[in-house]
Amino acid sequence: MIFHCSWDSTAIIITIIYCIILLVVIVGVFRTIMLFRKQKRTFLVWVNIVPIPLLLGILFIPALFTPLNVSVENESIRINRIYRDIVIPIEDIEEIRVHRSSDTKNSIRTFGSGGAFGYLGKFKNAQLGNYQMFVTNRTQKVLVRFNDQVLIFSCDEPNEIVNYVNERISLID
Repeated sequence: MIFHCSWDSTAIIITIIYCIILLVVIVGVFRTIMLFRKQKRTFLVWVNIVPIPLLLGILFIPALFTPLNVSVENESIRINRIYRDIVIPIEDIEEIRVHRSSDTKNSIRTFGSGGAFGYLGKFKNAQLGNYQMFVTNRTQKVLVRFNDQVLIFSCDEPNEIVNYVNERISLID
């Protein structure tokens, strides 16, 4: 079974604004480089070239970790991303359920993105402790506890995925 990871409007808007700002900065750096080239100020050309790979990384690296879809097989849940899928063996799952808004209340992002390409990375709060989140739609989240970890992801049809995985867990027990 494959479940698409649709985006909510806030993630779309934040991602568009994020990309526009970074592209404007990159274009500005290129214009500055061209100006310094015309003035034959070689040192300043090189000083302005240095941040370009960093800016391109800031632009594209979050996209590598954005969930594209979630596939559920007999043995595992796989969160498919451009870079390194996340695989959760069903036999390791202690709890899977639809996320409640109270689960992530008062959370702090310790590393990751708060909307650009989704809500991705490491977070913590008093209720869940440290957890990872790979969410593109805040209204369709699934919470999974496994191997002393908590992971929250989003996908279309969260109730269906929870029911299917809970059926698979009951067959294992």
